[in-house]
Amino acid sequence: MARQRAKGHVHKYRLVPMNQETSVWACGLPMCNHFMPPNMQHMIEGKASECWDCNNTTIMSPARMKYAIDSNEGRMLCDDCIAARLEGREIVFKDIDDVEMDDILAQIAREGKK
Repeated sequence: MARQRAKGHVHKYRLVPMNQETSVWACGLPMCNHFMPPNMQHMIEGKASECWDCNNTTIMSPARMKYAIDSNEGRMLCDDCIAARLEGREIVFKDIDDVEMDDILAQIAREGKK
């Protein structure tokens, strides 16, 4: 039997709890059953995902994945939607590249734990 491929779409990743200790990144689109097994989740970095708020395509980076986990929603968001949710904080997001965004999101995560 031939292996099935994605049906020509960008996955819309969300973190789905499997049990108390394990969660998997899975596509949230209704006709897609794609998920990344726990032993292969390191391979998801750099993959494209649709943003849950605006449906634009974003690349899954460690910082964006951490934001999805820390926000308790588990849904991937693009930089613009993350910035909109964080509006009113001290940090202003404007023309930020991925490296700077990763640093900023890591700083926000650290501040949230204080």
